Amino acid sequence: MLATNLSKPITTASIPFPIDEAQYFNRIRSLYDLQDDESALDVFIASNNLADFLLWVHGAIETVFGKVEKNLHLYQSMYEDSPHLVLTVFSGLDDMDELTRIENQLFEKLENYPQLTDALEHIVIAQR
Repeated sequence: MLATNLSKPITTASIPFPIDEAQYFNRIRSLYDLQDDESALDVFIASNNLADFLLWVHGAIETVFGKVEKNLHLYQSMYEDSPHLVLTVFSGLDDMDELTRIENQLFEKLENYPQLTDALEHIVIAQR
């Protein structure tokens, strides 16, 4: 069992009913294409308390970009001690002005997440 703060049932804005830890990670797996070993991602997400943020941000991404592909992978920089979780949004946008406008909408929505600073310490959001 993963050491997490998710051992009690919780409710998120994305999921309107209490779910247990296994359901949490199953839901994340259904929303994102996982590019690394699932268990390594689960451990990273749990140890950095990112599960609720990932469920919440999925809704914000779909509100702004529509139904687009999203993936998660771990990235270890040679200049940093700890890895980061990279969330990539595949918008298909080529126009830089449009891309900037839509990214700004996403980041305006992210400002509403209560623990945004904590989440962004461990996660990078990229767009392709």
